[in-house]
Amino acid sequence: MLLPVPVTAAYCSSSTPTPAEAVARLHALGFRRVAVATHLLAPGRFTRALAALPDTWAVSEPIADHARVARLVAARYAGAGGRSSAGSVGLRAAA
Repeated sequence: MLLPVPVTAAYCSSSTPTPAEAVARLHALGFRRVAVATHLLAPGRFTRALAALPDTWAVSEPIADHARVARLVAARYAGAGGRSSAGSVGLRAAA
């Protein structure tokens, strides 16, 4: 554990808890400031919905604009010979 605070998963679609439910649950446990760290690649419907969540202290931006993510995606694409690589999972960026 890096921080002495709880971390919980929430889902923007097709599963529970929703981000609103997770935020409400943390507030019910007595936490005043709740931050939402997204794993979204690009701005869109989900980023707008998360930005509109009530009672959040902070919501992170999508990660696709980061140069390391762009280089990683390009390298994976090139490594697959320019083909889709549906079986490839896991993102990791090296310094």
